[in-house]
Amino acid sequence: MGEPFQPTISIVMATYRRPHTIHRTIAQIVAQTYPHWELIVVDNARSGDYHFDDPRIRVYRHALRASASYARNQGIQHASGELLCFFDDDDDMFPTYLERFVRAFEANPGAMLVRCGIYRGGDGAIRFNYATPACCVRREHATPTWISIGQHDQRYFGDIVAANGWSEERGEIVVIPEILVRARSDPRGGLRRGRL
Repeated sequence: MGEPFQPTISIVMATYRRPHTIHRTIAQIVAQTYPHWELIVVDNARSGDYHFDDPRIRVYRHALRASASYARNQGIQHASGELLCFFDDDDDMFPTYLERFVRAFEANPGAMLVRCGIYRGGDGAIRFNYATPACCVRREHATPTWISIGQHDQRYFGDIVAANGWSEERGEIVVIPEILVRARSDPRGGLRRGRL
C-alpha cells in the first residue's frame, strides 16, 4: 500500500477593504475537513492589518494596482502546494470543499483541473462553470495571467484549458457534481466590473 494522497492545497485570496467578511470566510477555511492547505491572503488595499493565529495563513500586501487580477497574480508567486485554487474574501466555503477536490484528483490521476458547482447568492442560480472559487488546478498550470476585463475568471481558466488542450472526455477536466461554494458578492469593499 502506498503513501496516502495528502497534497497541500494553496488557496490564493485577494482582499480589498473587506474586514467585515474576510474573518468569516477564513474561519470556514480553518474548519475544513481537509487539513493540508495554505492560505495566501493578498491585501490589495493595505487597509487591513490582518493577523491570523494559524501558521498555514500568510498575509502579503501588494497594493501597487487596485485589481483582484493583479493580487491573484502576485499570490500565485507565494504558493507552494501541489494544487491551487482561488477563493474570494466574501464567499462561503462549504465544510468538505477542499476534501472533495483532493479526492477527485486522487480518483482521477490524469486530472489537471477539477471544478465543482457554485451557488450564486444574489439570484440563487446554480452554476457549473469556471467561476473563481469553483476551480482547483495543479499548481504547475496556474499562470500569473489574470487580466482585469470582462468575465476574468471564465477567461483565465478557459485560456489555461485551451492552451493545454484539456477536455472532460479525456479526463484532464473533472466535474464534481456537487455545490461546494456560495458566492456572496458583498456590496461593501471589493473591486467590481470584472476585477473582484
